[in-house]
Amino acid sequence: MKGKSVNLAGMYAKAQELSETESQIQKLQAEVERLRASSNPELEAQLDQLRSSLASTNGTQEFSLDAIRPNPEQPRKTFATESIRGMALSLTKDGQLTPVILMSAVDTPDLFDLFDGERRWRAARELGWKTIQGITMPRPSDLHRKALLTTLHREDLNPLDKAEALLKEITSQTEIGADDVTRILSTVIKRLERQKKTGKLSLLTGASDEETCAALTSLEVNDQERKILLVLLGLGLNPASVLS
Repeated sequence: MKGKSVNLAGMYAKAQELSETESQIQKLQAEVERLRASSNPELEAQLDQLRSSLASTNGTQEFSLDAIRPNPEQPRKTFATESIRGMALSLTKDGQLTPVILMSAVDTPDLFDLFDGERRWRAARELGWKTIQGITMPRPSDLHRKALLTTLHREDLNPLDKAEALLKEITSQTEIGADDVTRILSTVIKRLERQKKTGKLSLLTGASDEETCAALTSLEVNDQERKILLVLLGLGLNPASVLS
């Protein structure tokens, strides 16, 4: 029996096209995170482009609301009732204009974790909807940081949620205990305030890695202080304002 011919050139071309699409999605995800960290007004346009790329790759589908759960790494645990009601009113009046972004749950088959769109999901449940439109994305390895960046600059977090999320991120990145993090951060900020150098710290929120490292060296911070400050600056936060 004659073997079936294989179009290697065609397979290679399709694989290359898929690789380029995945690369574009990864670049868009990185750009969205950068804009979120800097509160850049271009964020929503980049986020729309990311959704479009994900939709063109994986397609927009209808997902059962019961098959979706909040992201366990989501920093925001509290949602204002007025915010959910406002979203429900929008869904009723205009329908769902934007699909939620989902990731496969690692611990439970056939479940999805929300990466973006929890207010829409909660509002749809309030309205008694059975399904919601969504698109899927690969699960990031550094999920907590991406979820924190997704939330941090878009809408004010409950102060307790924000504090817990920041502590979790800092301890994860630095391996410094939570109690030590608050003590070390308080110590370095108070010292810089006495030296009237906190202004230099606020200028670093949009600085390059090289500029940031050079500036922290000039501020004479120790190794643990440097690690904590780098995490906060990497999130687009002014360390001097975190304690206020």
